[in-house]
Amino acid sequence: MVLPGIKISDLTDVTLNGNIPQTDPAGWRLVVGQDSHGQHKWVYLDEDDPRRSSWAQSTVDKYWLGLDIVREEKENVDHAAKSPG
Repeated sequence: MVLPGIKISDLTDVTLNGNIPQTDPAGWRLVVGQDSHGQHKWVYLDEDDPRRSSWAQSTVDKYWLGLDIVREEKENVDHAAKSPG
């Protein structure tokens, strides 16, 4: 199986040069299934996929990918975690 955004020719480069192809972290989205008992599934959207601009990464997506989270987003997450629910 080849990862989205990676061509077979890229995999040849791994064996010859030791380079490991990577996907763009900004393309990943985490989907939590409502009907599948909370199953987590990562979806990769290529740069030319129209859903990429309309489906923004959530703070949770960015957190698990190790991407920068804007201070304002952190405060919103902290506030939501502290509020009784």
